[in-house]
Amino acid sequence: METKYIVGEIPGDLGFRTLGAIIFPAFMNHAEVAFKLNIEVVSAGFVQIRSSVGNGKTIINCYGKSSSCNVESNPERDNKLIAKLLGLGEQNYSSD
Repeated sequence: METKYIVGEIPGDLGFRTLGAIIFPAFMNHAEVAFKLNIEVVSAGFVQIRSSVGNGKTIINCYGKSSSCNVESNPERDNKLIAKLLGLGEQNYSSD
């Protein structure tokens, strides 16, 4: 299943904003999700998350762009951020 993602400044406690990621189904629109969740979009696109046969690592691959938000993905940063938010240490994931 193809999924989309947004990386951006997400509202937090006490009015502070923090960099975070939201993953959602491909039928949803990047801009609508960002608006509904009050996210200041930094990057966005598509993400594939799958298990690697052989080494046991989880492969995270961010790519593409969001036309509705007019931003590109930032695979180097976005892959690492999503892995961290999923609780994967650097030894437990890789990117394509």
